[in-house]
Amino acid sequence: IELVNSRRERLSLDDVGELLALVAECALTSDAFLHLCTAKVMEKLTAVGLPILDLIRRLAEAALNGVVMETEGREGAEDHISGGATRDTRDARAVSRLLLLLAHFGALSNTARLALTEYSLETLCQSVL
Repeated sequence: IELVNSRRERLSLDDVGELLALVAECALTSDAFLHLCTAKVMEKLTAVGLPILDLIRRLAEAALNGVVMETEGREGAEDHISGGATRDTRDARAVSRLLLLLAHFGALSNTARLALTEYSLETLCQSVL
């Protein structure tokens, strides 16, 4: 992360996108050590100003509420919701892992707790509980 901070101006958008995607992928892991490392990396990325918490919030909302699948080509057909924590046990486990990650992230520093508030993640956590 320090190397990234020192070269921040030279990073391409592709590099930043790959980094954010990697952190989002690691957010759903069941490996406890990788989970703690991911929380620390999220803290560093948030300090740099990268919108990782927005990505995590959207991921958590999709896992919690499901994804609306639009039906194409049919008039009068209703939209269907795919997944969601109440319909799919895998989504329920994903929500649990994301809540744990956010708890670890918030425990790191006051700045991290303020970032959780800024991105409305505390509200998401409370709505789940």
